[in-house]
Amino acid sequence: MERLELIGPPGVGKTTVMGALQQALLRQGRAVLSARWVPLVVKQEQQRAGLLSRRLESWFYGRQGLQRWMRHKYEKEMVRGEYKRLREAASPWPEFLAHGLENAGSTEVDPALRLERLLSFIRQVALAHAVDRLPGRELVLFDEGLAQRGVSLGQGSEPAVSQVYFRLMPLPKVVINVTAPTEVIHARLTQRNPAVQRFHAMVESARAISEDGCRMLAQRGAVVVRVDTGQRPREAVAKAAALIGKACAG
Repeated sequence: MERLELIGPPGVGKTTVMGALQQALLRQGRAVLSARWVPLVVKQEQQRAGLLSRRLESWFYGRQGLQRWMRHKYEKEMVRGEYKRLREAASPWPEFLAHGLENAGSTEVDPALRLERLLSFIRQVALAHAVDRLPGRELVLFDEGLAQRGVSLGQGSEPAVSQVYFRLMPLPKVVINVTAPTEVIHARLTQRNPAVQRFHAMVESARAISEDGCRMLAQRGAVVVRVDTGQRPREAVAKAAALIGKACAG
C-alpha cells in the first residue's frame, strides 16, 4: 500500500481536499482508501479472510453507526499488533519513535493537550506502519497522519524539534501541502466555530512548519504536491491528482 499524507495549518481545508482527491483518483481507476479503513484491512489480513467475507465485512464497516463501533474495536487490536512489530522495526522507526515520545509538545503546553497529542501520535504511528508494511497498490490518504503530527509537535516547541522530526519521519509516497491565503483560513475558522479562537493563533506557525517539513521531506525523496484552496480549488485538486497518479504509476 502507498501512504499519501496531507499537511497544512488548521482551517485550510485538508479534510475537504482529501475527499476531493479521493474522488479524482478513483476516476483515474486507482484503488483509494482513507486511513479510517486501515484497521479493517489489518483485521482482514490477520484473519486471511476470503473475498465474500471481506465484502460483507466491508459493507458493515461502511455503515456509519456500525463503523464507530467496529473501528474502535479493530483500531485497538491494530495498535497493539503494530507496536509489537515496531519492537523489531528497522531504522528510522526506532529513532523516530524515541524523538516523538520525548518531544510530545513543549512543557509550556497544557498537560491535557500534551496527552492528546501523544495519543494521536501513537495512533498515527500504528496506522502508518500498517500501511507501509501491507502489500498492494492501494493509495491510502491521511489528513491527520505523521506529517500533520509534525506540525502539531512543532506548536510551542523550538524549531529544531520539528526539523529533527521531519528528518527522521518514515517517508510517505506523496505529501500534499494544502495552503490558502491567511485571511481565507481565518474566515473559515470563524465560520466553523466563532467561539473558538485558539486555532487562529496557530495559523502562521503551522504554515511555516508545514512549508519547512515539505522542503525537508522533498529533499529526502518524497513527492510533494501543492494544493491552494484559496482560488480555483477544483483545478488545484485536479492538477494534484494528476501529479499523484504519475508519482504512483511505477
